[in-house]
Amino acid sequence: MQKHKEYLSLFKKDSEQFLSSLNRVLLELEKNPRQGELVQEAFRLIHSLKSEASYLNLEKISGLAHEIESLLEEGRENPSVFTPGFFSRIFSCLDSLETLDFPVDTEEASAEEEEETPGKSGKEPVAQDVLFTDFEKKLLEEARLRGERLYRVICELDPDTPMAYAKAYLVVSNLEQVVNVIRINPSLESREGQDFSRLDLCFTSSTEEKEIYRAVSLDQVEKVHLAELDYASFLGGRVVLSGTEPVKQKPASVNLRIPLEKVDSLLREVDSLRYQIFSLRGSPLERENPQLIENLNLRVKSLSSTARTMRMVPLEEELLKLHRLVRDLALKLGKKASLQLECKGIEVDRGIIDSLFDPLVHLVRNAMDHGIEIPEERFSQGKSETGRIILKAKVEKGFLTLSVKDDGRGIDRREILSKARAHKILEKQESTDLLSLLIRQGFSTKAETSDLSGRGIGLDLVAQRVKQVAGGSFSMETRKGEGTEFLIKIPASSLLGILLAKTGSVTLGISKRSVEAVEEINPKEYSRGKEGSLRYQSLPVYTIYGKVLAMNTLPRELFALRLNNGRTQAFLLVEELLFEQEIPEEGLEILKELKPYLYQVSINGHPSEFLLLNPALIG
Repeated sequence: MQKHKEYLSLFKKDSEQFLSSLNRVLLELEKNPRQGELVQEAFRLIHSLKSEASYLNLEKISGLAHEIESLLEEGRENPSVFTPGFFSRIFSCLDSLETLDFPVDTEEASAEEEEETPGKSGKEPVAQDVLFTDFEKKLLEEARLRGERLYRVICELDPDTPMAYAKAYLVVSNLEQVVNVIRINPSLESREGQDFSRLDLCFTSSTEEKEIYRAVSLDQVEKVHLAELDYASFLGGRVVLSGTEPVKQKPASVNLRIPLEKVDSLLREVDSLRYQIFSLRGSPLERENPQLIENLNLRVKSLSSTARTMRMVPLEEELLKLHRLVRDLALKLGKKASLQLECKGIEVDRGIIDSLFDPLVHLVRNAMDHGIEIPEERFSQGKSETGRIILKAKVEKGFLTLSVKDDGRGIDRREILSKARAHKILEKQESTDLLSLLIRQGFSTKAETSDLSGRGIGLDLVAQRVKQVAGGSFSMETRKGEGTEFLIKIPASSLLGILLAKTGSVTLGISKRSVEAVEEINPKEYSRGKEGSLRYQSLPVYTIYGKVLAMNTLPRELFALRLNNGRTQAFLLVEELLFEQEIPEEGLEILKELKPYLYQVSINGHPSEFLLLNPALIG
């Protein structure tokens, strides 16, 4: 069962990549429906997803994947069916796939589950005989009449491949898209006692050899041996494979998939080291060997920097899904528009994506709804009927700047100010910048609201989210008739989420890496531990002053934060939850320990308004 859980975890990551790539390929195919290569690529992606899902007995996922595969097959045979409505059906299926729950533990495949042991013999392939049945020879005779060539291919998998059968299945599935497979050894019909680390296939094909290599060039396929056979040489049912040199795959860069929670666990340990080194300041050890403490501090900073790079992701890949948003909104609004991403080569911390993706969605949605005009209006103004939205990113002087710019109608300053005065938001003679009006909650530029309408819809949320990032700014430039540009500027370094809470007169800052959950206290869940301490949901209870003992009167605090400090978990009681803040991690500096486990810190050289809690408080 544990092995099955590991496979599910791998499949979940694979499926995210499959679906992201499939969305990208289908969007391109919608623009170029006659490009057969795009159809083939889409077919391979969904076929790969279906193959892995089938192997894990995830019937709902494989069923939806099969439905998409059938639609693509229909389009492959008749490209004229590639209409906007056709693609909407496929995208609808993709959306359904993305919203399906992936089981963490399931009994669906437990009956099928088995331990796979990839071959470890290390033997190089040698020339050997290939035997064909009478039925297979009949297939070969027909292939020769069609003018196809006969091949044999041997694929060797990485011995540590975790799902050897699934990978073998995928290799065969990919080949079947471009060749006619005659025989497979070992057979995929039965998994019992089979070694799938080495696949031996014979097939006929009229396609170019580069297409064959492309079909089998998958990760974890270490070597590919391809040889063309002579039809005439298997008289009597025997075909002797002439010796061939193995075709080694080009060495690929190795990418390790490390779950984000493991990276955060590492960073928690680094934080703990940082606090411990700080506690040595002024100690006899530092006085005796100051260089040792300095070297330790440098090593911890280097380790922290390395760990943070493990959280970096390509910005462009994370934003590709916005193409779907633009495509779907264009159909819904009766407009024509394209999205251009200009952020190639830029990597950002995962936390930046989590913080700013929703604001970027709001800005793109507003550009589509309020900025980009309908084709007739654009044509009458001498513009292209297709509006353009450009999402651009750049890193400069330690800051990441994100720009969302459209070439639409822009914002009419007079109209906005007039509406603001009419709603008594402004005095008659008062003047102000447009953005400060547009980000006021509830202020909209449209008479009728919808799920999309009004510049004010969502802009207040964007401003609030950017404001939560220390050093972040939000600005706008607009020209009537030419378009609008919104700019988000935040520190480019990795962001550390801080949860701010109040207890007595103290404002606490707790790293979100250490916060497992936030609970509104239910007094019925308090209990007394064997040693006389107070427990909540069976875990020890702490305040900033230490562990709480069980008394006749229960604590008055309203909230409990479940903290994680390595292998130790406990609840911290606080009176009030304030808000979350994102701070640049490189700009955080510990200044002084004011109370046990409570530190005064600075952010980018400025003293913070909170005391940072060391989670070592709970042990």
